[in-house]
Amino acid sequence: MIAVDTYEWLPGGYFLIHHVDGHMGKDEVKAIEIIGYDASSQNYTTHSYDNQGNFSAYQANLLDRAWTILGKSERFTGMFSEDSNTLTGSWELSNDGKNWVQWMDIKLTKVI
Repeated sequence: MIAVDTYEWLPGGYFLIHHVDGHMGKDEVKAIEIIGYDASSQNYTTHSYDNQGNFSAYQANLLDRAWTILGKSERFTGMFSEDSNTLTGSWELSNDGKNWVQWMDIKLTKVI
């Protein structure tokens, strides 16, 4: 997968908008994700929508520099660099929510 991920704050600063524009093999991948923070659970909630009509909801957590995301059939574990400019991690998939297989490794680098 080759993609450009763009993040921007929704006016007010409560929600982060994540745009994905890329290709996975020959398939075009376009998605938008809305990330919010739930202070009562101290977790992030995310909702993602893509150009194939897929919708996903996730729970995410940031502990020190470790970023984890858990969905019904996808999960991610990653680590931010010390300067917070790079996120490196791995996505896994599951058909049953119990047995997980490697899906893809990612590296996101902040470009200003």
